Amino acid sequence: MAWERRERGGFYYYRSIRDGRRVRKVYLGTGVLGAVAAEKDALRRADRERGRKESGAPLAGEMSGHIFFKERWYGFDDALYCGARLLEILSKEKHPGQTLENLPDSPSTPELNWKLSEGEPHALIEKLQSNNPFPQAARVLTIDGVRADYADGFGLARASNTSPVIVLRFEGADDKALARIKEEFRKALQPLKPDAPLPF
Repeated sequence: MAWERRERGGFYYYRSIRDGRRVRKVYLGTGVLGAVAAEKDALRRADRERGRKESGAPLAGEMSGHIFFKERWYGFDDALYCGARLLEILSKEKHPGQTLENLPDSPSTPELNWKLSEGEPHALIEKLQSNNPFPQAARVLTIDGVRADYADGFGLARASNTSPVIVLRFEGADDKALARIKEEFRKALQPLKPDAPLPF
């Protein structure tokens, strides 16, 4: 995700289509406005935070773990500095271990790659988008693949920009929700290419 300072004041963040649903929940109550961006756009916006001063954003990051600090730092990602900032926050807590234990957690998958032939991923994603196979979802985003958001989790299928795979990611409020969402995507995806086994 990346933040930009808007002329009207305040901050606006862009989060990657891949980000977990808790990212959105954390910032909804802070006065920060947000939008989901296609993966390449979110990374491009985050990349601007690496030292150029095009935005007043104090912080940017994305799912792979790159976190860019502009506040009290130079605007590039630095794992040691990120760790130091975390330790600084925890040092102000009476029970730092408990603070970490209290962070919310959701069962999720890593990124899974559905291996296909060259040219197939984008064509299959277009079919998936036109089929609209997730009627139980509270919201379906199609800016970069298909992301189906549910009250208790999400599923994502997007064509990779660098290799002939469809990248899949799932998250649920609990194991039961995660399994249900994966099954909905299995039913929607496998008929698109029956001879290519899904990675889940």
